[in-house]
This record gives sequence, structure tokens and C-alpha cells, in this order.
Amino acid sequence: MARRLEGASGWAKALRTLRGVFVENLATKLVSFMLALGLWAWVQGELVVEETAWIGVDYKIPDDKALTQEPNQRLRANISGPQALVRELRRVQPKLHVDLSEYPLGVHTIDFLPSEIQGLPPSVNVLGLAPNSLQVEVETRHSRTVSVRVEQRGEPPEGYRVRQITVEPPEVEIQGPRSIVENIEAVFTEPISVSDLRSTTRAPVVLRLSPRTVSLSRSQPVTATVEIEPVTSARTFTDVPVIVRDRGWRSELDNVEITLTGPMQALTAIGEEEVTVLVHVPDGVEAESLLLGLGGESGPRLEVLHPSPDEVTVKKLSPSKLRVVNDEPPG
Repeated sequence: MARRLEGASGWAKALRTLRGVFVENLATKLVSFMLALGLWAWVQGELVVEETAWIGVDYKIPDDKALTQEPNQRLRANISGPQALVRELRRVQPKLHVDLSEYPLGVHTIDFLPSEIQGLPPSVNVLGLAPNSLQVEVETRHSRTVSVRVEQRGEPPEGYRVRQITVEPPEVEIQGPRSIVENIEAVFTEPISVSDLRSTTRAPVVLRLSPRTVSLSRSQPVTATVEIEPVTSARTFTDVPVIVRDRGWRSELDNVEITLTGPMQALTAIGEEEVTVLVHVPDGVEAESLLLGLGGESGPRLEVLHPSPDEVTVKKLSPSKLRVVNDEPPG
């Protein structure tokens, strides 16, 4: 029992000591903490560091001139300065403006000068730029009308094919440096995937302009129409039964051969037992025999029956004519 009391007394003493560390002289300790925090912030702000930053570049060029190659859009800069300001440059990118308005036609070298960078805090210094210069060629801006061509990617699912792909408008006007634009006959669309298409589709497309110094003279939507159609095939059915429903008549042949044509998938779906030839002989026909063929909607005739009359048609009947005999000839 005595040991338990001693243990409890020890814990209570430890808790009082710990409480004293945090609570006693609280105001003094808070002031000390704030001073230390302020000192740390001041040190961070005044600490000079060297880091790498990106400098954006804006080019000003007259409407009647163009560059033959796209120039650097940003430069890598080695900078030094207070750590807090250097870190801020990661959020706000400084800019270097290059004015080419007065540059004549021809090849020129542009020197990127740190003194022309805008958006740098006064206490931040640029130690170097990479690249520190750039060679550009200035040409007359030229425009011309070229055709739009489609780049197809993939093939439609089995049983379908691309009939044609058209674009609207079929031509566009492009602009850029004369030496490049004069050699462009057509511009291509970004690849159009047809891998999942089973029906005609119309959708906007993006033009692939190359090099990037070439652009559209005016912005306009371009639309592609992909026409998809079923693949047409033929299938021959042998031993097709001939059925005569009219009393008193019979066919000289019990079976014939039929060739059907239509979409491949529709043909594949037709079973062998689903194709028949039906003989029509209307009442009142007086003859000992008739030689019948396909065609017609009335009178004595042959009709091929199958499950897909809207898609599949008869290409060939063999033999092409079928003789039926009257078992009850007129007396």
C-alpha cells in the first residue's frame, strides 16, 4: 500500500513540474516565442540564395512580317537575392519583351539583356540567361488558300467500311513567312479515329499547322463528315426447298440454289433453313404447266423468302426459271 502511495505521489509531482514548464511565466514565454519567430522570418527574408528561374519572352512583330522559326518562349535564368523574393518568382513569372518592329527583312541576332526583364524585384539580380542570344530570320508575311485533307486512323469494325470522308470548308486561308507558305499545298487534320464507327458521323476537327509560324488567316470551325456503310457481300444457299401452296400444282424440282447479296453481317445471320422459294399460282389459271421466274407482285411467279428482306436481295436463282405442272389440267 505504501508503494502505491509513493508511486501516485511521484506521478503528481511530475505533472506539476510539466505544468510549470508550460504555464509558469506564460507571458514571458509567449514574448520569447514571438521574438524567435520574427527573428527566423527576418533571417529567411535576408538570406541571399542562388536559384534557377524561368523568364517568359514576348515578341512584338508587325502584321506584315513573320519569323521563319518559332523563337524561344522562355529563358532559363540564374538569379540571386533574398530567399523570400526568389521563392515568389516561382509564382509570378517575369517577362522579357523583344520589339522587332524596326528590324528589316533578313537574319538578325537578338541579345537577351537582363536589364530589360520586367517584373523582377529590385533586390533580385540576374547572374546569367540561357540562351543569352537568339538568331531570327524576318520575312514578309504571306497568305494563300490551301486544301484541307483528312488523316484517318484505324478501320471500322468488321462488316463496315469508310465510304468517304469530307470536310467543311474544303479550303482554308493560311498565313506565315513567305518562303514557307508558298510551299504548302494542303493542311491536314489531326487524325480522325474510325475504329468504333458503325454509322455516318459528323464532328469538329483540329487542323495540324506546321511549322508553328504558320497560322490561319482567320479563325473558323472545320467539320469532318465520316460516311460509314456496311460491307456488301454475297452468299449462296444450296438445296433451298421449293414450296407450292396452290392446290393442284407441283414443281418439277424440289430444291434450287439461291445467291443472296447484302450487308455481310445480315447475310451471316441468315440460317440455311430460313431460305425458301415460294411458288404463286393464282386461282383460275388454266394451263398444263408454267415456266416461272422471279419478279412481279401478282400473277404466277416465284418469291424467295428469308428473314432480311429490307437489307438482303436475291442476286441469282439457279436455275433461273422453274417449271410447275398442273396435276389437274383443264378438261
